Amino acid sequence: MEENKYIIGSFWTSKQRQGNSIHEVSYRACFKPELPHYFIERFSEPGQIVYDPFGGRGTTAVEASLMHRPFIINDLNPLTEILTRPRINPPTLEEISKRLSEIDVTDTSVLLNQEIDLSMFYNQKTLQEILNLRRYLKERKESGTEDQIDKWIRMVATNRLTGHSKGFFSVYTLPPNQAVTPEKQIRINEKYHNNLSVYKNVKDLIYQKSKSLLKDFDYSKIYPEGVYLEEQADHTPAIKSASVKLIVTSPPFLDVVNYAEDNWLRFWFNHIDKDAFKNTASAFQSLQKWKDYMVLVFREFDRILLPEGYVAFEVGEIRKGQIKLDEVIIEVAEQTGFEIENVYVNQQTFTKTSNIWGIKNNTGGTNTNRIVLMKKKGQKKQKSLKEPTKQQETQTALVQSVMDAVEMGTVKDISYQTVVEMLSGYKVLPFDKNKKDCRRILETLVSAGKYTIGYINRFEGAFKAGTRINEIGNAIEPIMIEGIRQFSENAKADRAKTQDGQKKNSGYPDIEASIDDIPFYVECKTYHEANAASSLRSFYLQPCARNKFKVAKDAYHMLIAINMEQTQKGYQACSFKIIALDQISLNMKPEFNTNNKRLYAKERILWDDAEQK
Repeated sequence: MEENKYIIGSFWTSKQRQGNSIHEVSYRACFKPELPHYFIERFSEPGQIVYDPFGGRGTTAVEASLMHRPFIINDLNPLTEILTRPRINPPTLEEISKRLSEIDVTDTSVLLNQEIDLSMFYNQKTLQEILNLRRYLKERKESGTEDQIDKWIRMVATNRLTGHSKGFFSVYTLPPNQAVTPEKQIRINEKYHNNLSVYKNVKDLIYQKSKSLLKDFDYSKIYPEGVYLEEQADHTPAIKSASVKLIVTSPPFLDVVNYAEDNWLRFWFNHIDKDAFKNTASAFQSLQKWKDYMVLVFREFDRILLPEGYVAFEVGEIRKGQIKLDEVIIEVAEQTGFEIENVYVNQQTFTKTSNIWGIKNNTGGTNTNRIVLMKKKGQKKQKSLKEPTKQQETQTALVQSVMDAVEMGTVKDISYQTVVEMLSGYKVLPFDKNKKDCRRILETLVSAGKYTIGYINRFEGAFKAGTRINEIGNAIEPIMIEGIRQFSENAKADRAKTQDGQKKNSGYPDIEASIDDIPFYVECKTYHEANAASSLRSFYLQPCARNKFKVAKDAYHMLIAINMEQTQKGYQACSFKIIALDQISLNMKPEFNTNNKRLYAKERILWDDAEQK
């Protein structure tokens, strides 16, 4: 590769803790959030999928979500999901405090039945509280009652088990990204005169760390959720082909880090079988075996990446600088159909933590971030859209001619079904709640509606006073999307795409979804119950060029409307209505529209949440 493709400099800060405070959890051999931020910002757009096949503590995933990109994170280590999932749309500090107050950690009998001796790490009362918390979390998980607040507490507690400052449960030990053996801890206690009589309040430390993690988090925004996998990186069938825009990752560097041994105490706390993980995790003693595995991994990258996709692959110098893994990865990339764009060499000096490990600059560990940026070779152009048929041209011209004729007049009572089918060329399927498929859609939307109301009311002040009621609908759409996805593993939802495959925020409909492969579109609305019988226009369908229209398949067309009531602090979600749109009629002036009276007519309501209470 040409020398001029190496770019040396400081592309992201070498200072610790410069990213969002939510990132500040410890994990061995992880990069700083500024690294994925640099590449996510330059090589992806909001809404495009970012993937990390070696997820670690979840830095890429969390940063992608903060930057409004949905993510996929994969790692054989179960700790990855434990450390990542709670930091995507986390609970509030008030919710955490309330839950901590409800957990009983006073049972002294847990000290009588310890699986292992941890007395060299903890004061006895502190250990009692840890054991009680561990038991509580186990019971909640096994009973199926573990929620986002419990998962947050688990994540923070896992992160606070051992460390070298007062903010950890343990006495002084090595940094929190690795746990020494009990035997070595006894020697550390002797060397540093650790005082095991000093009690540390577990709940208080969890609260304080939570406060620190959440100080930068913006609860007024809804961040994309992700997909969590525990697969070998060379075989991820759960990821669709040609679906990922950007991969940002750092693989295990041969056998430099022993993740099973470093995390033995975290595994114990979370009831994870360390030996089972050790048997599945990939650790390579020889460079050739590591390279052979990377060839398989990159072939999988080639399958899942979009034609215009990129890979930012972070590696470093190992074995005292004798092996430069970027050179190996360049060979792997070229062998598997990737073209090297650049190699970014981000120079850095080690932090205090590195010196505690006994690593000196330019002698051990990794001394530079080396990121190989590559793209797929021979990127194919996207297929052009099919030319419209003569019938489609006639239909579009008919609608346009009617609009031209009426100018600012009004044409009334046009069938919604006719309008959509004329504009899009696709059928509006008639909704019959007695049919199994239609009942399944209704069940999905009822669940999503309840999820959305709960989410809105959970974050008080997210919809502040002064916001127009119709503007709130835009903020509700991503919540509704997540609500649909939460209903079932067979439920899918995303912003609706135009017929030429582009995601578009404006225009009808808001969401394209499916349940058990049954397709349906969803329009999200907000309204005041007092105005439901009024003649105010509330539904708009603006004609446009066919390839820019967001109906691209035969499907059911649904509307879900959230009844929002204004309070002194903002808006509160009270109830919701679900409507099938195929039977409504529209006016044209010059857009097609209908009013509240017709939209919320009693005979059209499939579900009225207010009537269920």
